[in-house]
Amino acid sequence: MTPSFEGCVIQAEANAIEVKLDEITGLLRQLVSKERPALRRLLRLADAGEYLHISPGTLRGIIQRGELPIVKLGENSHSPWLLDIRDLDEWINRTKVTP
Repeated sequence: MTPSFEGCVIQAEANAIEVKLDEITGLLRQLVSKERPALRRLLRLADAGEYLHISPGTLRGIIQRGELPIVKLGENSHSPWLLDIRDLDEWINRTKVTP
């Protein structure tokens, strides 16, 4: 039995919708991965500032006051400051206040 013209049109539309949904799913995955740098355990200063919603300069001051530890990989003075996301979460909990 041969499929009807109408059946073929419906199948073609269904296939086009499936292709579009795959494209949208891929774009959403990219967007989520860009918005969630915190999926990594160690963050650079800029990413950690973004996670905390503060500027890198403000975060640098918090670190220099000893409120947050950093991870230094290597002895080089130019090694980037890395922050453990667990320390960031602990700092958030320590600085919470109830109005």
